[in-house]
Amino acid sequence: MGSKHELHSKKSYKPFSNHSFLKFLDKLKNQVNEIWKTVFCHLPSSNVNELFKEHLIIRDFLLQIERMQNTLSRKTGSDLPYVEQRNAALSEFLEWASKVGIVHHLVKITYVEEIDGFGLSSSDFVTIGSELLKVPRKAILSWDQARKSYFLKSNLIFQYLRPSPLFEEALLLYRNIARQFTHFLLEIIYSDEFRHERKKSREESKMEPIFADSPLTAVNFKFDLYRWSVACISTRINMIPSAVYKSDMGQPRMVCLYKNFTLFPVPALIPFLDMANHSYTDEDFYEAVHFSDETDCAVIIALRNYEPSELVNIFYGWRNNRDFLLHNGFVPMENIRDTYKLKIGLPKSKRESERMDLFHSLGFVLDSTIFTFEVKAFEPYFHRSLFEFVQIYVLDEIPSNSEEIKKFLNSSNNIRKAWNFLHDRFSLLCASYGEVSSLVCTVHQNSSECSKSIDCSRKSMIATLKSSEIKILRKAEIFCGEQLLKMT
Repeated sequence: MGSKHELHSKKSYKPFSNHSFLKFLDKLKNQVNEIWKTVFCHLPSSNVNELFKEHLIIRDFLLQIERMQNTLSRKTGSDLPYVEQRNAALSEFLEWASKVGIVHHLVKITYVEEIDGFGLSSSDFVTIGSELLKVPRKAILSWDQARKSYFLKSNLIFQYLRPSPLFEEALLLYRNIARQFTHFLLEIIYSDEFRHERKKSREESKMEPIFADSPLTAVNFKFDLYRWSVACISTRINMIPSAVYKSDMGQPRMVCLYKNFTLFPVPALIPFLDMANHSYTDEDFYEAVHFSDETDCAVIIALRNYEPSELVNIFYGWRNNRDFLLHNGFVPMENIRDTYKLKIGLPKSKRESERMDLFHSLGFVLDSTIFTFEVKAFEPYFHRSLFEFVQIYVLDEIPSNSEEIKKFLNSSNNIRKAWNFLHDRFSLLCASYGEVSSLVCTVHQNSSECSKSIDCSRKSMIATLKSSEIKILRKAEIFCGEQLLKMT
């Protein structure tokens, strides 16, 4: 499969002496060890501003590493303009797809302007029940094969996420990926040192590093490559029945799913099929994508009739808009399962042992002073546990008698305070977003300028996310206001 990230193994760097390369490895290793000790050996801060300061340090470190790697890198096809890279990769991919027997005469890969990316569309008239696409097992990259053989561009884009809860989630995800990259880069440096050491003791020869026989080197293993790989794996995994996983008796291992026995499922990447984009529909099309035991192929079945050039989408699953943007890079227009992540922190004045005991009695885990709740797009807007939490939160004092506690918690005065607290919290959160519509307008006004940069679509998606979060907060605010009116 073609991609903009290619591994060229020994040809990925310029000619150099063994001594100069070992010197480069030593310098690179010191740099990586430094960031590992000063940043990645510590837990991330719970303060989002401190987390962002750390994020800038990580970005600066990654930039320094890339510059060091580029001093030895040989120029490759990745220096082509972005559009040319994509077209060249697509051409190679289609050629590969034909060779491995992927049947796709009813669908074609199409550029979709709205998302500035590719998708699947029908190439002819298609009737309901037709197999739109068929990907044979030999073309699927699955855990079976791995068992047999020996993934946001700039910190400015991150800033656009404020004040969405996704800002913190994105920082933490980036940190985790950078931490993993740093760990693997150290392992690859050790492997490079092992390969270039001319004399090895007998013991050293037996302790071959894990990446010694891989095409990865300290020069070609770059953060962009690793981030892209993580994104591909985390967003394109499907489960297919294993062809090799056996029981202790040597028989294919079976598992019961939805009252039916099937072959043991394993994670897999399914080329071509993963070009299909996401959409919701009123129809039940969860079974549009399935694995056929008869043909040993992953298949997309047409659940309706298609005319030529209609987009062929599939259902990615139910998740909130934050997860869609963070992991899939887009925000669906209508998502009935969307939620807002509400965080409430306990100030020191509200951490008395009696109050904490009350929280614990309701089932709250007390390993942090920050509590998280989901606010939904439709009624009921939040779980009863949120209101019960706030009832305890707004108590001025905690009575010592259990009967008095119950009386105080359920008093009309305390209930009114709880609804007021939630109403004001939702109102303040809404206000913190400012005028999101102005961001959308700015993006569209500069569309000709933005078309040259992927940042435009990212900002547009972030604006869409913020709009959906404001809608949820506004609905919750109105709901709390209605509860207060009922008490007057």
